[in-house]
Amino acid sequence: MWGIEYILIFLFVYFLYYVFIFRKEEKLKNYQNSTEMKHLINRYRLNMKKLNLKKTVQKIALVNALIITLTLMVVDQFQEIWLKILVGFATVLVLQLLTYHLLGKYLKRGEKK
Repeated sequence: MWGIEYILIFLFVYFLYYVFIFRKEEKLKNYQNSTEMKHLINRYRLNMKKLNLKKTVQKIALVNALIITLTLMVVDQFQEIWLKILVGFATVLVLQLLTYHLLGKYLKRGEKK
């Protein structure tokens, strides 16, 4: 039954992105200057004129929700607070590097179509 909690957390985090970013066109355009977008644009040389901004931000939101949920799943396995902090930091770092790399490659491939 513990899997349902994590699914709900994933949906909640994605919902927060929807409420605070997707609903207003002004905030969506401002998100283009966010750290995540700058990293993806610079690292993978993405041309944002060829990509749909709203769909790209939705993909970033899904990746971020996944990172938060998986980190919580891993950290939840430990009892000591110092171990939770250490493992949580390492997990976030690894997941960000991995998922943003995959997302950048995916967006670069979609840019060519």
